[in-house]
Amino acid sequence: DYPLRDVYKRQEYRVSAEQAAFLCEERAEADYFEAVVKKGIDPVAAATWLGSDVQKQLNRLNISVTKSPLSVERFASLLGALAKERISGKIAKQVLELIFDEDKDVEAIIKEKGLEKISDPVVIGMAVDKVLSANAKAVGEVQAGDTKPMGFLVGQIMKETGGKADPAVINTVLADKLKLLKN
Repeated sequence: DYPLRDVYKRQEYRVSAEQAAFLCEERAEADYFEAVVKKGIDPVAAATWLGSDVQKQLNRLNISVTKSPLSVERFASLLGALAKERISGKIAKQVLELIFDEDKDVEAIIKEKGLEKISDPVVIGMAVDKVLSANAKAVGEVQAGDTKPMGFLVGQIMKETGGKADPAVINTVLADKLKLLKN
């Protein structure tokens, strides 16, 4: 029997009975999960990713996680980058797919593809300026008190930055620039 099946171990990892059952279908997968967690990765995040996005890739290639390019180190690196908010969830899914397709490490993929999240207010400010100048109608509506176009503007800024801009920084820079335009 695997340690993960133990109710105390499940409580320690904070995984549901269903997740534990899935993770324990094969001993190698249970050991893989526990090795990832030992690298300091949140057990719930690891279990969730293994049960969804990782499983999709494994099914697509018809392989097991232990025979895949997703080593314990690569998976821990991916979830670590996500937890530290260096990459978004959407980008993490892209990186995961690239690990399976190109058999490369997380850092190499992030660097090669320029996937790291943009959090520099100056860089985001340039994208905000471009979007504001191209969307005068939405800017006018926001300045007139209608908040609905804000979501549209944020979406356009995300599009301009390839989905890599930090949404919190976008909102701050956008609000500041709209105040300046109003004055």
